[in-house]
Amino acid sequence: MASLKKSDNIFPVIGVGASAGGLAAFKEFIQAIPPDSNMAYVLVQHLDPSHESMLPELLQGCSAIPVLKIEDSITVEPNNVYIVPSNNMLISNEGQLHLTPMPKHADKEKSLPIDFFFKSLAQVYQSHAIGVILTGQGSDGTAGLKAIKDSGGITFSQSEETAEYASMPKSANMEGVVDFTLPPRDIPPRIMEVVHHLYADVWNHKETDHENQQVYKQILALLRIRKGTDFTYYKQTTIRRRILRRIALSSTDNPAAYLEMLRGNQQEQDILHQDLLIPVTEFFRDKDLFEVLCNDIFPEVLENKNEKEPVRIWVAGCSTGQEAYTIAMCLIDYLQERNSEESFPLKVQLFGTDISEKAIAKARSGIYTRSEVDSLAPEYIDRFFTKVDSKFQIKKEVRELCVFASHNFLKDPPFGKMDIITCRNVLIYLQPYLQKKAITTFHYALNKEGYLILGKSETTNNAPELFNQSEKHQKIFIPKDRPGRFMQVASQAREDKFRNFGKTFKAENARTDFQRTADEIILSRYTPAGVVIDEAMDIVHFRGRTGTYLEPQAGKPNLNLLKMAKQGLAFELRSLVHHAKKGGDAVTKENIPIEDGNKQRIISIEAIPLPNLAEPYYLILFHDPMAQAGAMGFQGFEAYDTAPSENKQDEKDLLIKQLKRELTQAREDMRSITEDQEATNEELQSANEELQSGSEELQTLNEELETSKEELQSTNEELTSLYQELVSMNKSLTTARNFAVDILKTVREPWVVIDQNLRIKSANHLFYKIFRTNEEEMENRSILTLGQKQWKEPELEQLLKKVLAEKKSISGYEITQEFPDIGERTMILNAREIVREEGGEKLILLVFGDITDKRLAEQSLEKSEIKFKLLAETIPQLIWITNPAGEFEYFNSKWKQYTGISSFEHSQKIEDAWSDFVHHNDLQKVLKSWRRSLESGESFAQECRLKSANGTYNWFLIKALPLFSTDGEIIKWFGSSTNIELQKEAEQALFKSREHFKELAELIPEKVSYADPVGNVEYYNRSWLQYTGLNLQELKDSGWIKIIHPDERRKVVESWKACLASGSDFEVEMRCLNRKGEYKWHLSRAVPVKDDTGKVKKWIAATTEIEKIKEEENRKEGFLQLVSHELKTPVTSIKGYVQLLLNLLEQESSYSIGSLPLKSSLKRIDDQVSRLTRLISEMLDVSRIEDNRLELKKQIFSLNELVTETVQDINRTEIDHNISVEEDEECVVHADKDRIGQVIINFITNAIKYSPNEKGIVVKTFKNLKGEVGVSVKDQGIGISHADQKEIFKRFHRVEGKNEETYSGLGIGLFLANEIVIRHGGYINVISEPGKGSEFTFTLPVSCNKMKNDGK
Repeated sequence: MASLKKSDNIFPVIGVGASAGGLAAFKEFIQAIPPDSNMAYVLVQHLDPSHESMLPELLQGCSAIPVLKIEDSITVEPNNVYIVPSNNMLISNEGQLHLTPMPKHADKEKSLPIDFFFKSLAQVYQSHAIGVILTGQGSDGTAGLKAIKDSGGITFSQSEETAEYASMPKSANMEGVVDFTLPPRDIPPRIMEVVHHLYADVWNHKETDHENQQVYKQILALLRIRKGTDFTYYKQTTIRRRILRRIALSSTDNPAAYLEMLRGNQQEQDILHQDLLIPVTEFFRDKDLFEVLCNDIFPEVLENKNEKEPVRIWVAGCSTGQEAYTIAMCLIDYLQERNSEESFPLKVQLFGTDISEKAIAKARSGIYTRSEVDSLAPEYIDRFFTKVDSKFQIKKEVRELCVFASHNFLKDPPFGKMDIITCRNVLIYLQPYLQKKAITTFHYALNKEGYLILGKSETTNNAPELFNQSEKHQKIFIPKDRPGRFMQVASQAREDKFRNFGKTFKAENARTDFQRTADEIILSRYTPAGVVIDEAMDIVHFRGRTGTYLEPQAGKPNLNLLKMAKQGLAFELRSLVHHAKKGGDAVTKENIPIEDGNKQRIISIEAIPLPNLAEPYYLILFHDPMAQAGAMGFQGFEAYDTAPSENKQDEKDLLIKQLKRELTQAREDMRSITEDQEATNEELQSANEELQSGSEELQTLNEELETSKEELQSTNEELTSLYQELVSMNKSLTTARNFAVDILKTVREPWVVIDQNLRIKSANHLFYKIFRTNEEEMENRSILTLGQKQWKEPELEQLLKKVLAEKKSISGYEITQEFPDIGERTMILNAREIVREEGGEKLILLVFGDITDKRLAEQSLEKSEIKFKLLAETIPQLIWITNPAGEFEYFNSKWKQYTGISSFEHSQKIEDAWSDFVHHNDLQKVLKSWRRSLESGESFAQECRLKSANGTYNWFLIKALPLFSTDGEIIKWFGSSTNIELQKEAEQALFKSREHFKELAELIPEKVSYADPVGNVEYYNRSWLQYTGLNLQELKDSGWIKIIHPDERRKVVESWKACLASGSDFEVEMRCLNRKGEYKWHLSRAVPVKDDTGKVKKWIAATTEIEKIKEEENRKEGFLQLVSHELKTPVTSIKGYVQLLLNLLEQESSYSIGSLPLKSSLKRIDDQVSRLTRLISEMLDVSRIEDNRLELKKQIFSLNELVTETVQDINRTEIDHNISVEEDEECVVHADKDRIGQVIINFITNAIKYSPNEKGIVVKTFKNLKGEVGVSVKDQGIGISHADQKEIFKRFHRVEGKNEETYSGLGIGLFLANEIVIRHGGYINVISEPGKGSEFTFTLPVSCNKMKNDGK
């Protein structure tokens, strides 16, 4: 963008950028634009290069001004909206918009279209540019807004809460480059308000009025007093523009109101002062210049250096230090390249100075944000920067080369003996007077062979006698051989001079354009010849023809007035200038004779001090009456002729008068000189006395200094020793710090550094990798907001805050959380306080140790191998386990049933068993694959035919997985053999006919599909469509991968890809999403259909829902645990009573039988045996029901009598509850009396068990209107929830929240009762409310009652 030209337009141009979700924000923004805003709007959006943008048409309907699609080189006009077309980048240049093709490759700068356009907008329109960032992802636009703000423009961003995607506005706000943050609809009105302040005078075509001019001067005077910076001789258009910008941003009405606010607002003073300094800089600004620096200037400078001479470089106006560090990096690069040729270590002194304390503080720290280092190549960032939190710090070896100081080169004494001085883009903001002073200062500070580097728009034209340009294409200058002179700027005004700001400000700025001032005075009088001299009496300007009075002397050229004066004038000129200096007013001396050839002229000389100038200048005018009269056409003025004349008397009289006048003037001059001389003598005498006194004091002081010198010498030796110790300690500390940094970089645990507000400052790459986030998302965000706020635990928050508040560390804090991307993880947290530097911010180092695998392993071990074997006994597969060598350790009962082998020999290998049972055509393939798995440790899977105990062969899928130790060694092999005979038959059938396959697929309940050889699914059967709720095309378009649960999706995809690549069978268990939004477990298998050559022709897949199997497995697992507990309890009790009796008998042989507690003990033993018998009976009943072997021995009996007997039996053992019986009428049934009694007992015992506090139980026998008979049992116990009422009659189900420690039981009593009643043709009903009790009822149908009558 270096070739861009500034626009002459005086109306603002607003650049508006957006990314994702930008259409709605654009509409809201454009709807708020008034039709006569007198501004132009340019909209830049991230667009798909392959699609034509419809944005102009969409926005025109809601815009009050024309919306135009940009064509190349279109001229920008106010009251228009311009929209960039797709697949184009936009650039502004000289009042026009130009299109460039979208780069195909990832150019770091050009791939950000908003930044690209905003930077050109800032360069072309400068303070007329306005930038707006709306919704979008990423950080595009942040650097562009910074460029606009640095150029004096105004910046806006959409408020984050109103943005659909807040990344772009958030990035700009965090970088501090946004002036206003508003919703899109509020931005145009705010722009109008701001622009009204900035452009009111321009649009009304009027100059700044006198009153506002005085206000501006008072503002600058206030800053000069409070901040010490005099902006008087800065370019006033820029200064006033910046002040107007602050007036607009501070929402004050006018300059006077702003001044009033400024007086009492220290913060606003700081902001305005910083704004007027215009701190604009970046790394490698103008790369061509630095190439010249490395290729030409550095070699020239170093060539003239010896071992003792340092290279001295001064970066004046360095701002925040980027240019100084850039030069340092270039110098390091250059020195490393010529390192082999260097015969001595080179000392470098690089000084960076700036008037801004804030900028210097940042330069010293050398810490920059990501956007500030974006212009650097990655290799420079790696070489010269270290990552500090989310920022980048210049490495110590580079920082040690640079010395930064607050310094005003316009008034402070300069650095000396400089080899290179750079002062880029500073002079452009100064008026010619200050430019000359700066250039004179730089000439004074440079060596004779030094270089001065200025900005592209800067020259040395204000002091052409001091420098020559050495580089044609760069502003690089070398000093001319002239004595250097430091021009001290006039002293700063004292504060008491400006106390009454409320009064009219009458003082005028001192002017530097002496030529114009002189012209004004001469033109107000006659225009005699004259010169302008400075305080040293050197002529700086000639006016008219002065050859009659002045002439150059022989020898070296000299423009001193007294040296050039003709004979007889030097004394008069010295006297006149002396009086003009002393009195400060114009002084005239008349009738001064001068020789002009053979004639004598009478002239007058006038010395006039030039007013209102920063430095003293004097105008010397030579009045020649004859010459003036001749010029105006008057006669009668003639020069005195020195030749003999006839009228000697007249001549003598005239001469006498002239001599008298001269004598009188000479006496007056002598008197004045004498008075001055006497005053000077008195001052000298007084000064001499003071010098004598001072000499005596100095002699005494010298003696004291001699003593101090000795003390200082001793102190210096101590300091030298201390310095060496500090250097050594500093090296040790640096080594230790680097060691600690290296440890943190290599540690395998994620860690994060947070501040006292728990905001993330930095983290290692493992933190971002494990928690699936990135640095941009988490920078300066609270650790408590990570993910879905899983870390927002009050206890953890308090512990972290105590780390800094109470200096407590955290060690071994364990927390388990569910993360959306990585699932449930168990973490060990350790935290402690860290401080990077003395007096720096206190931080917390938080280290995460992931112990999820360890905890899972512990949980797995707790379940034990017995549990696995019990589970293995319940599934239909043939399960087996071998040691690492493949020798049998276990196989389940299904293996025994299928093969007929009841045991295996010691050290028998599974290969030997396969040799007996695997079909001879499959045997070699199976053995080869198995041996390969044993050697490699890879999983094993083969399909083959296995011989059953009756001699028939069935297809099985044999799979085995190794179990590894923590050392990576195989501990065991777990294998399964699944009968796939049916699948094989289905596969063979599928070969016969595709249509047959479809017909079959549509009929079977399994979800069937088939795919082409590369895995593209071509068909889903009806079960798939019914399950997902999608039609065939929708399911094909969305794909089956998307309906898989996210936790299994990755594993399934990887397995599927592996099978596609290898052509092997695919089998996986996964959860699939149904039409109700629920995930159900499925077993999915896919097999390849191959031709004779083994090439895959298609894939056929069958997916079976195994949700109920999964639930049943879970129930069985719970049932086994309960059985273990329930069986162990009575056995333990029996054993305890038996051991008690035995111990009593063994200890005391004298005990008689009657004295032993036999009855109570045997009763308890009998109770426990009864309980054990009942449990076994219930389990046998469950087994009989499952195998449909439950026999009913029906007979005719009285239901009333059965209820009465049962209640009486229970009352004998249960004395705590009151069980009452109610009878409506006699009920006789034809049924299995024992089984019906079992149901009644179950109802009553449940009522007792779940009514520990309410003792009343009512058992009722009744007959309903349908003629059915039944029994109800009602209690006042804990009740049953509505959800459990639907499940309580299922096998192994127990009421949620209860366990065997609270209420014993296996969860099969009601299941058995329900099955018994159903098999009698009846039904069971339950009515219950939690906390109010339950009523269980069973009824027997009319048919049973009829059978009773028939039996009678």
